[in-house]
Order: sequence, then structure tokens, then C-alpha cells
Amino acid sequence: MSDVTDLKTNNGCGWAMILAPMFMIGCFFAMMCVNGFQAAQLAGEHQTIEATVIRSGMYREASRYEFEIDGETYQGDGGDEKEGDTIEVAYQQDAPSVNRPASGLYFDMALGAASLLLLIGIPIYIWGPGVKARFKPDAQGADQSPSTE
Repeated sequence: MSDVTDLKTNNGCGWAMILAPMFMIGCFFAMMCVNGFQAAQLAGEHQTIEATVIRSGMYREASRYEFEIDGETYQGDGGDEKEGDTIEVAYQQDAPSVNRPASGLYFDMALGAASLLLLIGIPIYIWGPGVKARFKPDAQGADQSPSTE
């Protein structure tokens, strides 16, 4: 039996094995897009301040930092500094709760834009009109799918 037939007759499990990783990759690209959007919010007009790291970053977990503006304390996550270090943080003047480490704003924006292009481009490439045209039957009804010879 061919691989395609196996996928169709395997109670949907075959398709789940294909779609589940695609979904996880899509979630990763979506997360990168959100990260890039948040960086873009701060890239234009922002203020910077020194913040103190209150929790060291661990494997796959960012450091937590805090800073004070007008007597109110704000916190954020990012970077991999050790507890007690100081880092420069960019924040929106009218909403200091929107903040992130100042280093890497433009890199995060570029990564977010690239992720958005991939998030949109890959499905268009996979399911776009070019794929359908390659497998379109000819006038006599013969399938013109690529041969496996």
C-alpha cells in the first residue's frame, strides 16, 4: 500500500502525525511574531531605565527584573543575567508595564517580521494555487501527478 493510502485509511492518525508538528511550528512562529510586535511597540518612542534582576534566568527561562517609576514598582522578564545585576530596560512612558530589556529590540523586530513571513508564506506555498495546478487532470481525465519512476 502506498504512503498516501496508509494516511487515509489509518483512522486519521497519519494526518495527526503530520499536522501536530506543523501546528507546533506554527505556534512557535506566532510567538515570535508577538515578540516582534512587542519590540516594535517600544522601538519608536520609549524611555530607558536601569532595572535590577530579582531572579536569575535558568535553562529556557528568562531572568526577572524590576524597576521603579514615580514610587511604583514594575516587573518584566528577559535576558539571562544573574540575580543582583542591573540591566537597561526600555518601557513606554505612558504604560511602564509594557517593557523589555533594551538590548535586542531591533533584532526581535526583524525576527518577528521574518516569522510572520514564514507563518503566512509556508501555508501559501504548501496549499497555494501552484500545487493544485501541478496535479490538475488533463483534458482526457488522466492524472498528471508526478511519476515515481
